[in-house]
Amino acid sequence: MIPKIVEDLKEGLEIGLITDAGMPGISDTGSELAKELINEGLEFSVLPGPSASLVGLVLSGLDTEEFIFKGFLSEKASKRQAEINNLKDYRETIILYEAPHRIKKLIVDLESILGDRKVSISRELTKYYEETIRSSLSNLVKDLDGIKEKGEFVIVIEGKKEEDIDIDISILLKDLLDQGFSKKDAVKKIVKEYNLKKNEVYEKSLEL
Repeated sequence: MIPKIVEDLKEGLEIGLITDAGMPGISDTGSELAKELINEGLEFSVLPGPSASLVGLVLSGLDTEEFIFKGFLSEKASKRQAEINNLKDYRETIILYEAPHRIKKLIVDLESILGDRKVSISRELTKYYEETIRSSLSNLVKDLDGIKEKGEFVIVIEGKKEEDIDIDISILLKDLLDQGFSKKDAVKKIVKEYNLKKNEVYEKSLEL
């Protein structure tokens, strides 16, 4: 449909893309339309609408200050597990999407690789049969039959806990300052390299 939409817009038609399943530009082919319109130099506007990722995040009760959105992971088990492994050291809350027929496999992989963490799974968000389960990965694995395999899922997982990270931020800062880095650049470098929260590193820099 994208070539047809582009053609119609060039002919002066006004077109609106709407959906009854979340925001069409997030983890959706609507984003491909946006890219093509930009490539063609065609102006378009985005109207605020429901995004399941943010709705699920707020419903989870987990940290909303810093979070990362990964959307759908791979359908292939080995690749999906590798993708989860890449997420294990993130301090931020993690938001994923999953289809109903793969939700149980994903939960098992998450618990196996990330360990036991707080988690929230929501399905059918903003619809009549909306449901959110707030639990832990270990408890979900023990009761997989309690998960209804219907509707698209938003999975929100707590980030790696501070006590699980063995990094002395003060030593890292002092080392970079000794190398001639400014405090601002030292903070930025440590946040990026060690995937730490900016506020935490910044507060440590004020103590030096």
